[in-house]
Amino acid sequence: MSELHNFFIISTHRWEIFVQRTNLRVKSLSQTRWSARHDACYALEKGWSAIIDALEFIAESRDEKPTTRSEATGLQRKLQHLETAILVIVWNVILYRFNAASKKLQESQAD
Repeated sequence: MSELHNFFIISTHRWEIFVQRTNLRVKSLSQTRWSARHDACYALEKGWSAIIDALEFIAESRDEKPTTRSEATGLQRKLQHLETAILVIVWNVILYRFNAASKKLQESQAD
């Protein structure tokens, strides 16, 4: 997920393409916050098809540098693996539960 986030966020042009095609925000991974990890995984799962479309658009654009097109193709291929899709779904379920438990423990009325 961080590789995908970095690919889009490093260039304002790529970021514009991403936002136009997905209407989402790719979230960065936090090393310490479960809620940030859940948000990142949730955004990836919900925007799966649109993210692949944005990567495909960049990979096929003759206006992009060959290295950028190659990187977009590589990321697109990674996302199209069945294993990646399954892992995103499983991680989203797990992180949802961690996030819910974390929020419950942080409530001021928790004993």
